Amino acid sequence: MAKLVNGILNGDAWMKSAMDIAEGTAINPADRYRMLTENIRRNIDNRVPGLSSEYLSQAVQCLLRKQGETSAEGKKIYTEWVKIYRK
Repeated sequence: MAKLVNGILNGDAWMKSAMDIAEGTAINPADRYRMLTENIRRNIDNRVPGLSSEYLSQAVQCLLRKQGETSAEGKKIYTEWVKIYRK
């Protein structure tokens, strides 16, 4: 599913810059990942306007999961994101 959503949304073209928010900022981790999530949601909404909040959330998870499958940095970010959002 992650690969399919990533392909539809052309995630490989823009997710790296979106994920940079999660690295190297001085704010607390929960805020970093909230900012990351909102940034990805805005990018998705620009590509596919009108998705419900539920579908946006699922698409965010798919995109982060796909990035987690392709690099060590992506895996670290996805793992931390899951810890924060699955509490």
